[in-house]
Amino acid sequence: MDSYKTNLDTQINKYLSLYEGYFDISSAQSWYKYIYQMVDELLRHGLQETDSLFIKQKYAEFRCYFSTANKEKEPEFIKIFR
Repeated sequence: MDSYKTNLDTQINKYLSLYEGYFDISSAQSWYKYIYQMVDELLRHGLQETDSLFIKQKYAEFRCYFSTANKEKEPEFIKIFR
């Protein structure tokens, strides 16, 4: 997992730690790189701790949704998810 570090590594890990009780990121080894890179990109576009991610792994598929109170960020976040 360490090979995917960016200059936002500390912020990414801090944000992902908010979800430790909801999504076991360490058990999703095959998806970790994509989750990490997605959070990195979201942070670069204004992701805050108050914004929520919903990450789901089911049937070998990775799904992610978000919720934000700041509607100005929503279009950028949608681009990242696609």
